[in-house]
Amino acid sequence: EEIKWELWKIIYGVWDHIKNSGRFPEAGTRTLEWVGTIPGKRESRRFEGDYMLSQRDIVEQRRHDDAVSYGGWAIDLHPAEGVYSEEAPCTQWHSKGVYQIPYRCMYSRNIANLFLAGRIISASHIAFGSTRVMGTCAHNAQAVGVAAALCKAHDCRPRDLVATDRMRLLQRRLLRAGQHIPALPAINDPEDLAPRAIVTSSSRLALRQFDRSGETVALNDACAMLIPLKAGRVPTMRLWAEADEATTLRVELRGCSNASTFTPDELLATQEVRISAPGDRLVEVATASQRSAGAQGRGEVVVKARSKARQGPEYLGVAPQEVTLDFDTAVTSNRYVMVCFPASPGVELELSDRRVTGVLCLSQKGNRAVSRAAVQEPPDGLGIDSFSFWLPSRRPDGRNLAMRFDPPLSLFGPEQLGVGPGRPTDGPNAWLADLNDGSPWVEWVWDTPQTIRRIRVSFDTDYDHALESVLMRHPERIMPFCVRQARLYDADGRLLAELNDNHQSHWDIRLDKPVMTEKLRLEVNHPGSGCPAAVFRVRVLG
Repeated sequence: EEIKWELWKIIYGVWDHIKNSGRFPEAGTRTLEWVGTIPGKRESRRFEGDYMLSQRDIVEQRRHDDAVSYGGWAIDLHPAEGVYSEEAPCTQWHSKGVYQIPYRCMYSRNIANLFLAGRIISASHIAFGSTRVMGTCAHNAQAVGVAAALCKAHDCRPRDLVATDRMRLLQRRLLRAGQHIPALPAINDPEDLAPRAIVTSSSRLALRQFDRSGETVALNDACAMLIPLKAGRVPTMRLWAEADEATTLRVELRGCSNASTFTPDELLATQEVRISAPGDRLVEVATASQRSAGAQGRGEVVVKARSKARQGPEYLGVAPQEVTLDFDTAVTSNRYVMVCFPASPGVELELSDRRVTGVLCLSQKGNRAVSRAAVQEPPDGLGIDSFSFWLPSRRPDGRNLAMRFDPPLSLFGPEQLGVGPGRPTDGPNAWLADLNDGSPWVEWVWDTPQTIRRIRVSFDTDYDHALESVLMRHPERIMPFCVRQARLYDADGRLLAELNDNHQSHWDIRLDKPVMTEKLRLEVNHPGSGCPAAVFRVRVLG
């Protein structure tokens, strides 16, 4: 009660200053719309479960056998003195990746039939600074809702679900519903018929290159391409660069010490490449009449000058230099790596308009909403890691670098559909059709007819570029990766279900009557935005 009245004094005092001080004339016709009835309530009490999430769970991304949810927000703390504090009003410390939240945080340790969800899960003051945000609360509530249904079905109490067999049942139900549980070991789902079938597809993407768009990005900030590799020798890569003057560019091949995170804290290999001066790469720009006559300039390409400063009276332009990267190293397992280019003022890399599920360009930048710099450097003794932030840029700015891979990237086969989570983690976890495949399809064939009641298909709605809220502006209403049309057929060619104008992550098909068939065929259309059709996971339930 005292906190409430003190906060109200502050709020209305600030509003009085805005309205009546004369310093804010733009507020003359404005009113105060709403003030919380019980402000400051979020940490006025603490609930305790069988496990209390701590700072170390978040920073170290500790693994839990009973993981059912996850978080990823910064440890976002405010001084207890509030507006009267002389300390910074907010400190935000990040972990290197998302972290698991165990089920034991979601029921009371001393009230046998009480679940905990939302902001009141069992967490320390420090951990609460991360778990309290709405996206995390929603994931926790999903886990509690499914757990409550299982308790009712099995006539048991919340704590009883911690037993291994019941916990695996809870985790399976959550995964089926689309819940993501990071770093969870593969769980056999005896009701899923898809892994028992032979899976084939009309095509699979072999990613040879990101086509050149003719536009460039300046290396004012470090950037990187996140690419999935098969175990074995790292492919040779080619890209196109320009520089204001001759320079040497150091390129790093980096990996992540934690396979389910995307912080490139492992240096795998380096290479230095020489980019020549513009004068060494001049080519003649053909006039319109010359082009019509088929005339060619000197050099491999005929290009326009990138800027007026590079355009002389002889109509000379600068051809981007092809740069070859051969790190002469190998990776021992299928994994993501990052090809990192440090900040290099005066150097530009050519961009591509092409987008592909599971491949992404990142920049070493801080998000000003939650960090002050591109590198987190906490004081000693806080138990917080030092590391760099690598973030995808929001569209339309976020675009891939133009690159060519030899051999092509090839972790996009239909075998991905029966395993793994429905999003990129330690790999793309997706089947991608070849963009030249006019009618992409996947088929599941069983030795004997199967009784099928439900099919759940997971599409790519771009978990790296979320449609967060109406306050965030986005260049599209539907994610460019998202499959919008799909059809499902049985062995006799009968249409079981059809999907049109889709914008959802999951297509949940519940058949009115069970179907007995030895084959299913899923046909999908490319999204129509230059992206190949992508499907993360398909579950077939009897």
